[in-house]
Amino acid sequence: MDLAAKLSELGIRVTLWPHIDQYDLLVELTRKVRWAIDVKDWTYLDEERLKRVQYQAETTETFIVFPDEREDYLRIRVRREQLEPELQGVRLRLFSEVIADANAIMEQKKNA
Repeated sequence: MDLAAKLSELGIRVTLWPHIDQYDLLVELTRKVRWAIDVKDWTYLDEERLKRVQYQAETTETFIVFPDEREDYLRIRVRREQLEPELQGVRLRLFSEVIADANAIMEQKKNA
């Protein structure tokens, strides 16, 4: 998985498929910051399928993440405001947004 490799390059601990059929990546940025990421490579947003992704209470954030190349079709940046309230705490992001957020957290950790 490309996202897992990029996060690992930042020095982040990434576990692939920690719980089969629940989510794809467990991303452990610090002792207190852990993300559950479900990667989707869809050409359209299916609201019913999005609702099947469950918030993972053992993590600080649960994301459904899409490749940046899909933004033209999916318009995640625009549609997430409409969709996220129905997703029970699950948030929609693009690969680049997750990497930027992870990088910022790692920089804070390094400078602490």
